Amino acid sequence: MGILVGDPTNLKRLGITVAPHRIGAGGFIVRGDTFPHRQRLHELGGKWDRMTQAWLFEGDEDPSPKLAEALEGGGRHRSGRSATLLGSPAAAARAGARWRAGGAARL
Repeated sequence: MGILVGDPTNLKRLGITVAPHRIGAGGFIVRGDTFPHRQRLHELGGKWDRMTQAWLFEGDEDPSPKLAEALEGGGRHRSGRSATLLGSPAAAARAGARWRAGGAARL
């Protein structure tokens, strides 16, 4: 059996968790390895909360299915570019990272 597109269980494979968030009007909180997907999470309606260090999605509808479908492409933006900040040496240089011959690494 293959991986189903849009299957919320695929989020776990990406290191992302979604849980109900009951502060105020409700909503959902998204945590985990979200940094490579931050652009896409924002486009999908998420708001970064510095206090909780997590993404907040307002409303009663669980965002897991739409997140799973959007993020399964390896963090690809709909333009086809990688959503990962360190996706290229030029992007890494803009981010203040240094590159080694074997790939990206922060020194």
